[in-house]
Amino acid sequence: MVAFGSLWIADLNGDAVTRIDAATGRVLATVSVTPGPVSVTATATGIWAADYNGSTISKIDPATNAVVQTATVGPKPVSIVLAGTTLWVFNQGNGSASLVDAATGAIAGTVSLAVSAGFATLSGGLIWVPDFQGSSHQVVAVDPATRQVVRHVTAGSTPVNVSFAAGSGWTGNGADDTVTRFDPSTGAVQAIIHLPADADNVLATPDAVWVTSYMGNMLFRIDPARNAIAASLTLGSEPNGIVQQGDQLWISESGSNDVVQVSPS
Repeated sequence: MVAFGSLWIADLNGDAVTRIDAATGRVLATVSVTPGPVSVTATATGIWAADYNGSTISKIDPATNAVVQTATVGPKPVSIVLAGTTLWVFNQGNGSASLVDAATGAIAGTVSLAVSAGFATLSGGLIWVPDFQGSSHQVVAVDPATRQVVRHVTAGSTPVNVSFAAGSGWTGNGADDTVTRFDPSTGAVQAIIHLPADADNVLATPDAVWVTSYMGNMLFRIDPARNAIAASLTLGSEPNGIVQQGDQLWISESGSNDVVQVSPS
């Protein structure tokens, strides 16, 4: 993710979060955290890492590049979403969300969702959660005000994350090599785009939808006007996370422990 003028990359195997200067690609800091950080999110005062193997989340102070706080959550926390003043931590191990006060780190509650989450995101006032390791083949939308599921989207098998642009939601389905496009206002499926390899993380922008293929070592560009692949690029080993900074894409590669910069043009 991009925050505090830097890229922040969770290193699951290295038990660390890496801070990178997006202008130069130089590593600014490597911050050790509790075991298995798998994702990060930002608040006004810091970076929180979901420690998948530690059942905790860790707060990093960007001024010192040091962990200043931890909070114990549910088993296998996989993603964190900031909704108002509350961190929603989605626990893959038991299908719950731990609610954490973003200012104090205190546990504010637990919500049972029966969703084995992938990487969730906030859009349109709702938190969109893919049932990554579950059997429902769905993305669910949770209203953080009521703590209730208010929308269901039929996706493919193992939906990984959700991204929004061009008036639609987009989710990559890793086990059936597809991307699902849906209407956020109704949850209705608008298109299913087939890929020649697995679909991992999706980044939707106004003029293109970018999809990494973890097993295929590829990056695909989907044209939202045609719901079809417009271009592809061979990458390194096991590309997964993808973010945009300015006019550049940054992609983390788990197999090589590299972060690569790609020009969309």
